[in-house]
Amino acid sequence: MNALLAGIKNRPYWCISRQRSWGTPIPVVYSKTTGKAFTNEEIVERLCNSIDKYGPDCWWEYSIKDLIGLDMIEKLNIAVDDIEKGNDIMDIWFDSGISWSILPNGKANLYLEGYDQFNGWFQSSLITSIALQECPSYSAIFVHGFAVDENCLKMSKSIGNVINPEEILQGGSNFGKKNPIYGVDVLRWWVANHGSQHTQIPVSRNIFDGCKQSVYKLRLILRFLLGALHPYYEDINCKPQYRIIDKYMLYLLFCYNEQVIYFLFFNFGKYFITRYDKYYISLDTATLQ
Repeated sequence: MNALLAGIKNRPYWCISRQRSWGTPIPVVYSKTTGKAFTNEEIVERLCNSIDKYGPDCWWEYSIKDLIGLDMIEKLNIAVDDIEKGNDIMDIWFDSGISWSILPNGKANLYLEGYDQFNGWFQSSLITSIALQECPSYSAIFVHGFAVDENCLKMSKSIGNVINPEEILQGGSNFGKKNPIYGVDVLRWWVANHGSQHTQIPVSRNIFDGCKQSVYKLRLILRFLLGALHPYYEDINCKPQYRIIDKYMLYLLFCYNEQVIYFLFFNFGKYFITRYDKYYISLDTATLQ
């Protein structure tokens, strides 16, 4: 959040117009002779009605009198042959920055994007929402990093170092040689353990081999626990007797449960997978192997 606040504090004035050939048109008309700009709420409302009727390209395809009507042109006190449409479009960050407006309450529970959006979508959404409804457009933001290869280079189509997740699931020629089939659980473990707490998210065979080993250990523990269960008879009223080892395991469960609350803050890797690995896998699987 400090990065977002710093970006807003150092933000320059926002020019929302762009001179490009494609985009959302700015609803402004001009006098050909004087260059004076004309726009008002009624012009915007009529243009919105035209978009509903003719589609979003109507600004470029229809004449100004078809879009806002001759009566409006007369109200502007300008001749029909002296009026022209503007060619500027909205900044794309303005377009995406008002996407919150389609939500029922005008506010999202969570915005999720890469850390580069501290100067992009996070800002434009916040600014437009504060301006129009005097409150933020989101309750929380989740910022993820970018996937990098084993040489810490950002994965990019232009570089050609992108790894297809499908090949991680089913095997393929990633990592420079034939790699094993890791399956969906290993991929999910990698996302939870590495995808939420780093600006650089490593993707390498060593990383996935480690994730595969963690999943294997977890399955081993679950299999052992299932095998250790005894039949439970509801008609027998027995008070449980806790040995030292039982109390120790309950304490570990309590400590783990205290950490699970951080799951609500989306820091899965640091507080969920890592703590689980510490309390239940690293310490106790030696007795199972």
